[in-house]
Amino acid sequence: MTITNPYTSQAISGYNTSPPSDDGSQTSSNRVEWAKHKTKLGDPIKTLAEAVNSQTLSAFSSLISYIESAQPSNMIINPDFRVAQLGTTFTATTQTVNNDDTYLLDQWILLAEGADTVDVSQSTTTVPKGSYSSIALDVETANRKFGILQIIEARDAARILGGSASLSFQARISGSSLTKLRAAIITWNGTADSVTSDIISAWGAVGVNPTLVANWTYENTPADLTTPTTSFQTYTVESVAIDTASGKNVGVFIWSDAKTTTIGDFLYIANVNLVPGTKALDTTARLFETEMALCQRHLEKS
Repeated sequence: MTITNPYTSQAISGYNTSPPSDDGSQTSSNRVEWAKHKTKLGDPIKTLAEAVNSQTLSAFSSLISYIESAQPSNMIINPDFRVAQLGTTFTATTQTVNNDDTYLLDQWILLAEGADTVDVSQSTTTVPKGSYSSIALDVETANRKFGILQIIEARDAARILGGSASLSFQARISGSSLTKLRAAIITWNGTADSVTSDIISAWGAVGVNPTLVANWTYENTPADLTTPTTSFQTYTVESVAIDTASGKNVGVFIWSDAKTTTIGDFLYIANVNLVPGTKALDTTARLFETEMALCQRHLEKS
């Protein structure tokens, strides 16, 4: 939606920029000394009026930019990992195991360089301020890459196909080995909603982006983000052109790119946002009942 600036520039009227000179034809007591009044009163008033006009236009322009940029809603479902219909913990021995290419916390798929790479859980204790939960990825097999993926169905992905999108999320670690973090927006150009969820054909060495399977394409060039610490930081990937020819679905892929990892170290991820446009903006969290309904459209446990 485009918002029209409600303010119209105002022209200054009734101001004579070329007052008549005082030719002395009238008596001095009745003489109107236009030039003197213009110099002493006219110019400061005109300058002030023009400055007010300019600043008001600028203010409205800034307000419109903010309103337009704040309009998009989050395209990610269960962005803060509050919904956990299949359980809150996934290991090698739970009913749903922590294997590569496995749907775990609602709408999120675990991708890993082999089975039992990380245990996955919903954490309600290690969370950013104002958040209920995060996803906790606990290293179980050292020296492997791993990450999480969400795929957006074609009806919703259409919002950004051919345009631009921006991604943001929060993350932190425990321990010191998970120091390489990368993120990507990817596009599927195969049959709509008939995607390959195991998107990785080869994970590659540290510093090398995983090779995607056929029909998936990186829209940004992933690179190391700011080194994670033991405090939550916000990460952004902005102004990404979603321009893969014949794109149908879009995915968000966040992963640890480290290859020298220590068993027992954790990566925590929270508040994933994907919005149309060139800026990674905060979005308002949906009510839990709304988030649950969105998840149940794809999977409903009975």
